[in-house]
Amino acid sequence: MRTLSLTAALLLAIAGCGKDKPSSGGTEADDLKTLGASKWGIAKIDSGDDKGPPAGFFDTLAIEVKGSLAIAKDDGQEKHGTLKLDPAKSPREIDITQADKDGKPAGAGPDRPAETVKGIYKFEGDTIVIAVASPKVPRPTEFKAVAPEKGNSDSGVFVVTFKKISDDEAAKRGAPKPKPTFAIPSPKKN
Repeated sequence: MRTLSLTAALLLAIAGCGKDKPSSGGTEADDLKTLGASKWGIAKIDSGDDKGPPAGFFDTLAIEVKGSLAIAKDDGQEKHGTLKLDPAKSPREIDITQADKDGKPAGAGPDRPAETVKGIYKFEGDTIVIAVASPKVPRPTEFKAVAPEKGNSDSGVFVVTFKKISDDEAAKRGAPKPKPTFAIPSPKKN
């Protein structure tokens, strides 16, 4: 089963909330300000096939936006990405680049530079819908999931719906999770 990593979730994740605004109105600063006014959780992911993450897979993920830096918190760990929005386009466009905590581009290792994914976004009441392509796929033009090609995880388009979550829920979601414990039974004496 194909699953999304926390970094991919972050890169899918972030782009404003509120009443849907015409794409010719507002600025990048307006949308970033709207983003920073709430914390976000994933409500739904459509991967275009039945091999996406199972229900509840991202229930521990909380996303916060500070300026143009998106921060995804899960199990006490953080992943970061920078956001570049263009609300003047129709549909609105978003580019999300892997970053360090200071917002500088940072990949997953020395031989893996920071990747940028390109997508589109829209506001729907208290949710955000983002369609984002895999890094080597052109920006989507509609909010329609496209399953990855068989054997090629660098293809496809995901459609992710985010919902507002409370500060308390965000803290709970992003906190370190207790590790399972178990007792080793002592040997029986005869």
